[in-house]
Amino acid sequence: MKLEPLLVDGLVMAVLRPQDPALALNTAMKIVEDQNLGLITREQASGRMNDMLSIQEYTYLGLLGPKQEILSAHGEVLGQMLPGDSFVPYDQLMAVMGAVDAEKTAKEN
Repeated sequence: MKLEPLLVDGLVMAVLRPQDPALALNTAMKIVEDQNLGLITREQASGRMNDMLSIQEYTYLGLLGPKQEILSAHGEVLGQMLPGDSFVPYDQLMAVMGAVDAEKTAKEN
């Protein structure tokens, strides 16, 4: 059965799995706690969540499905999201990966 990716704010999302899920969960919980206590704004929390992706290595797994499935580009279910997994806009991820590849190629030449 082919599934369509879930759109978040009109964007297809890529699922990323952290090398250390406990670190990702603890970091995210601290960010949410700080926001709930009024120590940081929603924008600061969003920025910290984005920064969290640079703390450790993440692996691209596929696209986010409607019930937190991980989907292939063809809509086939590859698995389920696990605690600690993150999702980011697919186009944003591809742009970052393209920039990293371009930088790597430039260094090699």
